[in-house]
Amino acid sequence: MSETWAWISGWGIQPERFKAAAERALPDATHQVFAPEPNAVDAALSSGASRIGGYSLGSLLLMNAVDRIGSACPATCLAPIPSFCKEAGLGGQTPRAILESLQAKLERNPQAALKLFYRLSGLNDEPSGTLPYSIESLQWGLEVLATQFAPQDAFARVHAIISDADRLIDSHTLRALFPQHRTVASSHDYNDLLPMVAVHK
Repeated sequence: MSETWAWISGWGIQPERFKAAAERALPDATHQVFAPEPNAVDAALSSGASRIGGYSLGSLLLMNAVDRIGSACPATCLAPIPSFCKEAGLGGQTPRAILESLQAKLERNPQAALKLFYRLSGLNDEPSGTLPYSIESLQWGLEVLATQFAPQDAFARVHAIISDADRLIDSHTLRALFPQHRTVASSHDYNDLLPMVAVHK
């Protein structure tokens, strides 16, 4: 039976783009991709997938629900975010003021907010002219990034793939937090990180 993955993608990322990248990186597996919305964890856990993964904001949602993931379903976090804001001291590189500016820009001009976030993150994605998912879920995701952090017991429960040149998270801090990790010479871009999953299965 082929391997099945349930992914929770990152903030502002079109699930279809993430799925295409996952299929390129792991062509022998079946992939379901959920936007990082309030119901994403429930949807991923009820999907019946043999493996579960989270990217960026998706990793934070996954780590906050790690006690609900059975031991038979390995969990992988790409570019994990224990906490987004620098002030939390968990490796985040983004000052809270920048995140607040992004929240305000999302209210005024969602496409400009997406473009700014892609630039801040070092992503090559460009806004497509339509929102990747609902504006309400985009607002909710930024609020999660502003207020939530991963519980301590989550770090040992997931395998982390850490970007050594990540603009959003300090890789040195993450290596100290995650006992099971691999550091790769790449950016925050999921297109670069997904191929590393095949190396670590």
